[in-house]
Amino acid sequence: MRNDEFDKFLGETRKPKMDEQEKNKIRQTILHFSPDSQQEKRSIGTWKKIAVSFSSIGAVVLFATLLLFNGDSSTPPSLGNSVTPEDVSIKATLMVNDNDYMSHKDYVLEVVVHREKDGWNMIYPFIQGTKVMGYTDYEADEYFIPGSIGRKDVDVETVINALIEEEIIAETDRELDSYSDLLSFWTPEEAGEYKVRMYFEDDGFTGNDPMYVVYIHKEGFGREVRWTKVVEVESEVY
Repeated sequence: MRNDEFDKFLGETRKPKMDEQEKNKIRQTILHFSPDSQQEKRSIGTWKKIAVSFSSIGAVVLFATLLLFNGDSSTPPSLGNSVTPEDVSIKATLMVNDNDYMSHKDYVLEVVVHREKDGWNMIYPFIQGTKVMGYTDYEADEYFIPGSIGRKDVDVETVINALIEEEIIAETDRELDSYSDLLSFWTPEEAGEYKVRMYFEDDGFTGNDPMYVVYIHKEGFGREVRWTKVVEVESEVY
């Protein structure tokens, strides 16, 4: 309250002969309860800071929650609904390539994956006597196009361990450098049946060499390997 407003207020009280000391007492009382008082301004400012702090904390918690459950674009399968090797059936067949769009490749591997539950996966063909795996977008509608192929050293090591455990390769053959052509593809995480074709060049293939596909199942927020399944490839080449 400004001084001129205060004096006008005192004038309206019609109190006669009010000295300056009494005016000051009344002024202090009014200022104490006035919305414009410094004390109330400080209180309002403090509450605003508290409210902003709680809002910021809430925003951080909300962001962390969304990142936790959606950071990988999809919610991982729960541990109570985990995929087991028995939930996945795989059939793989190697044939002479008949796709004109991939005429530079000699062989085609057709893989049919049937999975009863949702689950992340990578599939590594291991076909000795072939090299340079590839795929094409020009396939019949019945085939799934993975859109990319690749490898991770940790996955390749998992594949090698699985092949050693099945006594397909020897312990002395575990050097990663020996598997530079080992690449993988994937199928959608949704349950269902998927057919995929991969193409290979000849590299001394005889038909008597080991031919397998290694299915890697992954779970968790970091997509950690849970188990592998090794399936022998059937050959229609010879």
